[in-house]
This record gives sequence, C-alpha cells and structure tokens, in this order.
Amino acid sequence: MRCFVKNCSDDATEAWQYGAGEVDLCPAHHEYVESGESWYLDAVERVVYVGSAVPGRVVAVSAAPAEGNPGGLMLRLTLAGANRAEDVKFLVPDEEAEVLMGVLRRGRDG
Repeated sequence: MRCFVKNCSDDATEAWQYGAGEVDLCPAHHEYVESGESWYLDAVERVVYVGSAVPGRVVAVSAAPAEGNPGGLMLRLTLAGANRAEDVKFLVPDEEAEVLMGVLRRGRDG
C-alpha cells in the first residue's frame, strides 16, 4: 500500500490513528505528523496534505449586509497558511446565506 500523503510514492508501513479513523503513512510522514506539524485529511480525495500543502485556515470572519441586486451579506474571510495570508470577500445572496448557515451548523456533526 502507498502512503496517503498527496504525491508521496513511498510504501506505507505505519497505520496512523486520527480522531475518526486511520490512514497508512510512510515512516517519514508518520514521524512528521506525530511531531505536531500541520496536516489535513481530505476525506473526499482520500489524501493527506502536510506542511505547505495544507490549505489556508480561516483566522478571522466578518460579515455586513450588502445592498444591491442581489442583496445579501458581504462575507470577509482572512485565511492564513504556511508563510502566507490573504483576505477574501464574497457576496452571499440571502437565499445562499441560509444554505451556508445550515452547512456550517451541520459541518462538525457530519
């Protein structure tokens, strides 16, 4: 079996336990995640991202009503990752804001 880390072609020799299950890792990546470095399991792609390949995380959120056509919310996110930070803005129409709130409520619960 191959290591679950994206773009790693080494043989997996270690079953690494995380909160909800386990993935197979090569010895180098097993040591890496055990040392406390950043990692992320993409359950859809069934791969593990490590280090600078880990997607940026949201470190700040703000929202304000947005007038216009369509109206809704102007959502601002500050993302931070390995040696990078960026601010992004999204116009979220009212009907999509309701969907987004539901997704966020259910997100941690599966």
